[in-house]
Amino acid sequence: MEELVNLSDIYIKMENVCNVPVIKGEKPKTQYYAMIVDVSEGFPRVEFEKIE
Repeated sequence: MEELVNLSDIYIKMENVCNVPVIKGEKPKTQYYAMIVDVSEGFPRVEFEKIE
């Protein structure tokens, strides 16, 4: 796996923090972003909100 990380330009990691799916960039380094799924319009729409 480490060889693939070294070959890629972008590496994003997804985790669960307190039952909330979050992503963060490992390469380049970024802050955590909460993944919010909105289905109010009849289809899933994913938004990301920065966690500060």
